[in-house]
Amino acid sequence: MNLLKKCLNLKKYFKAKKYEDFNKSLEFERGKANYDAGKFQEALENFDKLLELEPNHVNSLQLRGKAYYCLGKFEKSIENFDKLLELESNNVDALYIRAISHLSIKKYKEAHDDLSKLLDLEPNNIRELLTRGDCNRLSFRLKEALTDVNKSLVIEQNNLEAIFLRGVIYYDLGKYDDALADYNKVLIIEPNNVRSLKRRGKAYLMMEMPEEALVDFNKLMEIEPNDISTLNDRGEAYCMIKAYDEALEDLNKFLAIEPNNKSALGKRGVTYYAMGRYEEALMDLNKSLNKGIWYRVNHEGADNLDESQRIQNIQSGEALNLRIRGATYCQLCIYEKALEDFKNSLKIEPDNAFALRKRGEVYYKMKKYEYALTDLNTSLKIKSDDVSALKIRELIYRLMGRHEEALEDLSILSEIESNNGLTLLNEEPFVNSNDDNESLTNSNSDNESSLNSSTLCLECNQPYINHAWCQSCNAKRFQQNFSNWTSGDQHIDEFIQYSQLKAKKYEESLEWIPYDQLEKITYIANKDSGTLYKAIWTNGRIKEYNHQKSNWYREKKFINNNWNYISNNNDDTISEIYADLSSGIIVSLKHRHSSNINDFLNEVPYLI
Repeated sequence: MNLLKKCLNLKKYFKAKKYEDFNKSLEFERGKANYDAGKFQEALENFDKLLELEPNHVNSLQLRGKAYYCLGKFEKSIENFDKLLELESNNVDALYIRAISHLSIKKYKEAHDDLSKLLDLEPNNIRELLTRGDCNRLSFRLKEALTDVNKSLVIEQNNLEAIFLRGVIYYDLGKYDDALADYNKVLIIEPNNVRSLKRRGKAYLMMEMPEEALVDFNKLMEIEPNDISTLNDRGEAYCMIKAYDEALEDLNKFLAIEPNNKSALGKRGVTYYAMGRYEEALMDLNKSLNKGIWYRVNHEGADNLDESQRIQNIQSGEALNLRIRGATYCQLCIYEKALEDFKNSLKIEPDNAFALRKRGEVYYKMKKYEYALTDLNTSLKIKSDDVSALKIRELIYRLMGRHEEALEDLSILSEIESNNGLTLLNEEPFVNSNDDNESLTNSNSDNESSLNSSTLCLECNQPYINHAWCQSCNAKRFQQNFSNWTSGDQHIDEFIQYSQLKAKKYEESLEWIPYDQLEKITYIANKDSGTLYKAIWTNGRIKEYNHQKSNWYREKKFINNNWNYISNNNDDTISEIYADLSSGIIVSLKHRHSSNINDFLNEVPYLI
């Protein structure tokens, strides 16, 4: 009887066991089907039920870990594979998925350990070599990254994934030519490869080839019109070619969607700076830098950047943003903050000629001439043909009475600008052939004709467009004086005013001369339109602005042999008037009809 009972119980047990095994198998198959169909949450429910019954079910642990990974639950995925790898320490799939889960949460050391173990098991596995190469890249072990990728290319030389990744590593190393070569290889085979187009465009930007970058970014916008990240990059390219309105349009569109994106804020700040919109530039640059790598590093008290931080700062644009914010502070006369930004930017890029030159300019404005010269000299060692640096240094030498060195800089500038087809600098203040001899030995001389012999405007500190002539500042002075004189004729007033606002050198600025400023008026001839005279203008014509006395320096006793008295002018006609703007002479022209001064100027476009 006992034996029969035992047999019946055993039969029930096997029946129950068979049913349980069937349920486990069914649950696993359901989970696998859901996983294969991309229904990862449903798959998790299936595997959870099965693992309650059999906690060490290896296949369920493996698929559950993958499902967690696909759902972005990386910590759960790692926890799952930790358990699986206790059971099977050399499970290749488990090691790989755990490695990429670690990568996803930036645990690079743990990822590297798993990948290295995998490569001990499978030394020539291309997938694992490339993943470890990317892990090394992300942790700024760039040489090791390059070694892994090159090894994979020895195994499979035309692997596009490996070629692309090597291009990315070269880019991170600052080897933009090599990066470009790899991106080109990929794009020859896959012309619409989005990742390679995007990366090649960025490489072009770093190589200061914005036109080529624009070609790639425009193509990307055709392939993926909804990818707003391209707007950010294209905005930078537009800024580099000085298409500022287009740059702002792209960056504003991008920032409307991602208003706190530090990269786009920085690029828009740089664009505003280039447009002279300094307050707006400062707002954007402050926001960008307060969110970036430099802010975090600097506020942790780090005095020296390691190589990875330096590369990150350069390629993220933060080194540039620091320089441009410094330049913006300089424009706004906030010199101490400008100096701080230039100091910090030079920690990142010690040999950046722009930062050195701009800091030299700040020191010049603060009258710290020796400091200024130190920076300018260093800048010019890096970029010997930097016209702006040479002009500032020439001015400082002049102010310090170091005339021989100033003369040397002017000579260099003349050669540079002559070679570039630009207007030669006027070196007259240094020549012993006129009344300016005093200025050669006494930098504090009150000799008015030498006051503005520098090459930067003493008011706005921008380069003169001609000797001692700042168009923007002089135009403002002329405009402020419009109400203080009149010829009595609206059209003539407008003609003279237009010439003053547009003058690029003193000879191009016409003036109305009251009769009482003329001496020795001598008859020349009668003409159909009036009478021609010559005279001496007692005040003399404008030559340059005297910043010390806040008035115009004039050429005294200016003699003009061709003064023409206009006798038949009326509201509808401008006749008998022409200015030879290269010599300042007013001569007679044939009769011209014009309804207004702008029409007249359009008819004679070479006047202004």
